[in-house]
Amino acid sequence: MSTLLFVIYAIANKNVPAINPRLVLPGFVSGALWAVSQISWFIANSYLSFPVSFPIITSGPAVIASLWGVIVFREIRGKWQILKLIIAMFVTIIGVVLIALSKLLK
Repeated sequence: MSTLLFVIYAIANKNVPAINPRLVLPGFVSGALWAVSQISWFIANSYLSFPVSFPIITSGPAVIASLWGVIVFREIRGKWQILKLIIAMFVTIIGVVLIALSKLLK
């Protein structure tokens, strides 16, 4: 819907939108990633039950966002802070794996 509204906006402004051109491509890429993640969630719900797929789909993006924060944006600095983040990610990933395996072990 946002792509359609952007196209309408660009047509209304005679293809001269008042935006920063450097933001267009990252915006489209993030929208495509969002679409893939939503489709993946629907597929996961069809194979797994909702109580199994929901923790997986809500924890995964947090882990990836944290990695982006450390690697790309340098939001988290210091050995102690990064150690706490690694421990939190480890606990999260172990929890997600155990939840996923719980479906197989029934």
